[in-house]
Amino acid sequence: MTRGRRWPIPFLASLVLGGCTPAKVPPPVVDPAPSAPASAPSPSSPPPHMATPDREVGDWSGEDVDVIREPEAVARLIVDERLFEKDGPPPAPAIDAIHRLGGLRYLAIRSQALTDVTALGGLDRLEVLILDGSSRVSRLPPLRGLPALVHLSLHGTALADLEPLGEAPRLRVLDLGQTAVEDLAPLRKQSALVELSLAGIFAADLTPLTALPALAALDLSHLPAQDYSALHSLPCLRRLVIDFARGFKLTDLPSGPLEVLSARGTGLVDLRPLSQRAALRELWLGHNHELVDLEPLASLKQLQFLDLTATAVTTLDPLIGLPALKRVVLTRTAVDEAEREQFRQARPEVELDDHTTHFASPFGTVDGLFISPGR
Repeated sequence: MTRGRRWPIPFLASLVLGGCTPAKVPPPVVDPAPSAPASAPSPSSPPPHMATPDREVGDWSGEDVDVIREPEAVARLIVDERLFEKDGPPPAPAIDAIHRLGGLRYLAIRSQALTDVTALGGLDRLEVLILDGSSRVSRLPPLRGLPALVHLSLHGTALADLEPLGEAPRLRVLDLGQTAVEDLAPLRKQSALVELSLAGIFAADLTPLTALPALAALDLSHLPAQDYSALHSLPCLRRLVIDFARGFKLTDLPSGPLEVLSARGTGLVDLRPLSQRAALRELWLGHNHELVDLEPLASLKQLQFLDLTATAVTTLDPLIGLPALKRVVLTRTAVDEAEREQFRQARPEVELDDHTTHFASPFGTVDGLFISPGR
């Protein structure tokens, strides 16, 4: 099963609060850069917060916070085992003393040896917690001890029980992709959610989504659900990824201002329900192998990007009149060179591409201060 699709990070900057009106949010806290080094330090070099030049980052122990200068000033911290796999998988990071980094607002830990994250429950300034890939973590930290938390990413963990989420009513972003979650009922209490990923889980009942009217971005890729009517209750939805989801139909889409739709491999043939989707800017239709007719897309005047990978499309004529169009992906299609040349003559500024690149996730790629697991 593939990893969930990824959306651009700038989308996080507009959290939908109260209806569908974007609200301004303060920029993320980033540590001041050290005085102009000639180049960025390598992962094996001591980061700027490390106190002694003879103590390399690979020697850092979670219990020895004293090697970090001014621990209260550290706002971003990353513990990623992939940086330190020299003699086999490293042990779990020692996080018992992490509460001494009282100023942490962003924390990302990736460790296949980590099982207990109880120690994270005392970080009362933490806003972003990412445990992606920590595949043995099956329980949440005490969320009551994380009152500032608004972004929680658990992609690829062993989490199954969502009941503890009730202690985090301020959550705006939640990634549950590739977890063991099946029962979504506890999500009914998360009415503040703006972005949610359920990619690759085994939940069949999507009814709890009807209690999340503020959702603006949603990933339902690879779901076994047969009924997607819950989407009608999401009037603010602007980005939907529903790749390879069984039973999805375009008539399941909500009536709101959808801007990005990725419905790859969903068996689409008839695109007529998209003809009234005037706000669409990105449309991913790849791997719908019987898709031929693009005529319904001729009315999408805001469309900038179209993916037709591995479809049965043979002509691009319906796309010639789309004024905003910038790129069309034609990988493994039957659009021949003569048809392409005819399109280029009419629209020379539009890129015809044979390489598909999916967009990034709202849950993003972690970056910041690299700290090793404990030894």
